[in-house]
Amino acid sequence: MKAMFLMLCAVFAFTFTACSDDDDPVDDAATQVAGAYTGELNVYMTATGDEPIATDTKTITLSKKTENTVDLVINNFTLTVFTLPVELGNVTIPNCTLSGADGNYSFSGEVSLSNITVPIVGQADCKVQFTNAQVSGNTLALPLVIEVYQPGTTEDLGLGITANFTGTK
Repeated sequence: MKAMFLMLCAVFAFTFTACSDDDDPVDDAATQVAGAYTGELNVYMTATGDEPIATDTKTITLSKKTENTVDLVINNFTLTVFTLPVELGNVTIPNCTLSGADGNYSFSGEVSLSNITVPIVGQADCKVQFTNAQVSGNTLALPLVIEVYQPGTTEDLGLGITANFTGTK
């Protein structure tokens, strides 16, 4: 009887297995890319060619909205154009949809701003937009296009301002 009891215990010991809680859940896309990225912002104008007209250190934040969307935030966004500051203020480009997987994501977005003071030009409206921004691991590559318009119109002033940001979190 004792031998059968020990045999039964041995069978139960080999039959039951434990599941490990060591498996980490996979974070959603927005959680993976959310954070503050600090790096260099180079500003260009069509008239000046491939040489940047200004270089500045910036921090750009990606804030999670949903599992697949983020808000892009640039606080105190100032572009220096030929030593003249163009202050865009706090710029938020909302609801940028992420696509990709495994730590490599791309996204696009745009926002319109009104009553920006542009030296020499005066008051203007502008649109800040980007396509195909890339997050790869902890690195953000963000190509920006800043279009400047006569207030209340869609007449582009033709300044051809672009900027490239590369930063890490």
